Amino acid sequence: MMDYGDTSILSTVSQIQALTKELVKAKEELDKERFSHVVNKLLQLIETLPAVDLSLVEHRAVEPLVQSCAVNLWNEAVTSKNEGTVLVDQTAALRHLACKLLFREGGPIVAEKCKKQAMVALKSARAWLDCGNPSMAEETLGLSEKALGKLLALLVDSSNESDKADVSYDKSCIEKDMLKVLAYKAESAFGQQQFENASRHLQASREMLVKFPEEAAYLSMLSYNCGVERYNGGRLQEAVYWLRQSYEIGKEQHAVSARHQARTLRLLSSAYIDWDPEKYHDLAANTVALANADCSHPAGLYLKLRILLCAAEDDETTTQAALRDCLHHPELTAELGLTAIDLCVKNSRHNLVMSGLRQLMERFEEKTEADSIRLFHLKYLLHSCHLAEAETLVNQIIERRSTRHRFADSIVKQLQSLLWEQASSSFEVKQYEECLRWYSYALRLFDGSENGSEDLGKLFRNRCACFCALKQLDQAKQAVEQAKKHDPLNAYTCYMQFKIAILQENVVYALQALEDLCLCKNDNDMQDLISLAAQLAFETNSKDVALTALEGLVVHSTKPQQIFIALRCLLRLRLAVQAQTRPDVDKILSYLETAHAHLRKRCLEGEGGDAYLRSEIDWFTKVAWNMGLQSESDELQLLQFFTLCRELSSLSSPDTKNLLRQKTCLIVSSAACLQIAKETNSPEARVFFNITLFA
Repeated sequence: MMDYGDTSILSTVSQIQALTKELVKAKEELDKERFSHVVNKLLQLIETLPAVDLSLVEHRAVEPLVQSCAVNLWNEAVTSKNEGTVLVDQTAALRHLACKLLFREGGPIVAEKCKKQAMVALKSARAWLDCGNPSMAEETLGLSEKALGKLLALLVDSSNESDKADVSYDKSCIEKDMLKVLAYKAESAFGQQQFENASRHLQASREMLVKFPEEAAYLSMLSYNCGVERYNGGRLQEAVYWLRQSYEIGKEQHAVSARHQARTLRLLSSAYIDWDPEKYHDLAANTVALANADCSHPAGLYLKLRILLCAAEDDETTTQAALRDCLHHPELTAELGLTAIDLCVKNSRHNLVMSGLRQLMERFEEKTEADSIRLFHLKYLLHSCHLAEAETLVNQIIERRSTRHRFADSIVKQLQSLLWEQASSSFEVKQYEECLRWYSYALRLFDGSENGSEDLGKLFRNRCACFCALKQLDQAKQAVEQAKKHDPLNAYTCYMQFKIAILQENVVYALQALEDLCLCKNDNDMQDLISLAAQLAFETNSKDVALTALEGLVVHSTKPQQIFIALRCLLRLRLAVQAQTRPDVDKILSYLETAHAHLRKRCLEGEGGDAYLRSEIDWFTKVAWNMGLQSESDELQLLQFFTLCRELSSLSSPDTKNLLRQKTCLIVSSAACLQIAKETNSPEARVFFNITLFA
């Protein structure tokens, strides 16, 4: 990096001029990174620039250049702010650079220059505070304080008559600016989490309000904002301090409106009750009472209700009156009214809730907010298990909708959600008829424009499940057909069709439904539903359907464990049939080959050491071995099963027992090949023998 300290003042100023020109002329073409780079470079140059000494010829030459750069940067900051062409932090940076240059100007200390420096530094600090950079604001506040100190020294120095002529800035103006400096310092310290310093600067500012009461509104708002920040951050004790400062400043100087004072008191009361509702209950109550006396507002009346409900024992009549006052306030919104009633819900005050809902509905009956009130009312009745009243209200809502009253889509969705939730609760406790009623209410809320919607499909499926549980299979079939109409590719719909067919012992319909289910490849639940279908077929002794379901699961499942379980079940079913009738050896052989293919894939993927996989290999190996032993009368089957047994064994650990089994399989397979070749004199058999022999 260039060492600016070794260059002449003229060279440094030339570089400052060039960079200033780049910022001023091409600022809109600079990206944020380049802008920051130029600003940082300028700051480095300004730091190396000595204060201009007009007694030096070289300094006198650069003094107007420094002034010009400062003016250009300042004007550009003002213009950019008014036009909104740069970011607020960039505007602050331009002001800061102008300020730093201004304090490098030389010449005698005169009032006009000190005034200008103080003003520029104050505005620069304000810009940094507005863009959330309090540490930079602190630096420029120090410069402003320095300029004001010089200005004050000029004022009190009466020994030089020529200087007195230049002092056009009276002491009152200087002190007013000092108050601003202190207030900004308080804000800066607060922004840097230096709360003791912030409090100290605020108190110093308050002491000056006697002379400048018009500044009380700003200080009060500053304290209020600090209180809000602390309250939102959960620092309630600190929030109480700042909010009390805000209120007291406004009260002392009568510079803050009653409405703003009441707002401060309401937040102060909330801080008390949130801090410790038992310890500060009375203080919170007195504070909100004062707020309501200063300026009645529904938020204050809500807070009064909240404080009353926090009391260990409250008077029912007083609480009722507080709720009534809140709900009848002219400025009350339906949202705040419902918040007040929800407060009663959380405190288990049923009488207050019902009374409040009635009053709120009377007030907003003919307004759009009435639908939100009805929704809240229904939610409360359902959650508090007042189901008879809830059904009456639902019927009223549906009747209102049928008279062409337009509900907002959000309201309809929330109503549907409540009804579905209640139906689900009824289903869980096996109240199927009650569940059907709630789904019927939900169905009546659809207006016909939802044909083909997944929600309607799901609703009919859920109704179908209820009918199945009630053994009303004809109604269940009608419901699932409706579900198929609205959501034809849904795996659950196909499964419900399958379930109904199984329960009706309709094998053809069940197999068709199972085929449809296997086609739902884009449904993530398809595999698990096929598994459920197989389980249901087993439970109803539908073995042929169960076999089809399990075979579908083997084909479509992506879960290895699920595939192996399905193959085990298929083999057990086929082997059970074998004990009674002629076995389907080809099927058994295909299942074992499929198992071998999946097991081999898992081993190639590095899972061969897994205990579960080893147990699966051993199980399928034993089945192949036993099937081979039972096939001694059929050399081809004998060959196929023992060959497969050897291939499965090769996937397991190479211990002595396993190697002996593989050797035995090879011997038996070779013998089978010899017998086949002898009987058929087939060249293919000889080739297969050679492959087996040298495997």
